[in-house]
Amino acid sequence: MLSAAATTVVPLLGGSWTHEVTVGSQESPSKFTWVGPGYFRTMGIPVLAGRDFRERDTSTSERVGVVNQELARLYLNGVNPLGRTMRKHAEPEYPATLYRIVGAIPDTKYSCLRCGTPPMTFAPGSQLPAKRPWTAIMVRSNAASPMIENAVKQRLGEKHPEVIVQARAFKLQSGMGFVRDRLMATLAGFFGVVGRVAGDDRAVWTDFVYGDANAFSTISSTC
Repeated sequence: MLSAAATTVVPLLGGSWTHEVTVGSQESPSKFTWVGPGYFRTMGIPVLAGRDFRERDTSTSERVGVVNQELARLYLNGVNPLGRTMRKHAEPEYPATLYRIVGAIPDTKYSCLRCGTPPMTFAPGSQLPAKRPWTAIMVRSNAASPMIENAVKQRLGEKHPEVIVQARAFKLQSGMGFVRDRLMATLAGFFGVVGRVAGDDRAVWTDFVYGDANAFSTISSTC
């Protein structure tokens, strides 16, 4: 395994998590994803300006965010977003929150390869206001897929014998019409492992999505 990180949204699977935000005088929606340390490295997404999340971004520290270029273009007229603040509007279980923008990333794929890139905000998973009994973990590895699957099953069995592990596989292929020629890549070798805590009505689910070292290259490509 090369790297791994938790996320509330797995890219390209059609999921969506949107909050209304105010950036400067602009009130508009932004996709939100709460992630663990190392998420951008795992997904092969460079931090273009500012910084990545770090261990001292905790539930008691200042709320911070990393935004994509599309958000800066639409809501900040393309100016450098670093140091600016963004207020997320209040919603059930999600109170109004002021985020300081500490990093910027390139535009990446969100819900599907054919879809346009929306304004996106990433925040530390440690600052997720409404905790959920599930998570998703993106794993990057250069090992063969069966080896990854077996290793995840074994580790879960050792650490959490109460978890029932089931494996499911899916592949997403990019084509000539999806990405620019210079960014052509194939998204392949993804497998999901779903873990369910047995005998608990509040079942905890953990989705593992993993592939080889090049598997995430399409996600970090733009159309």
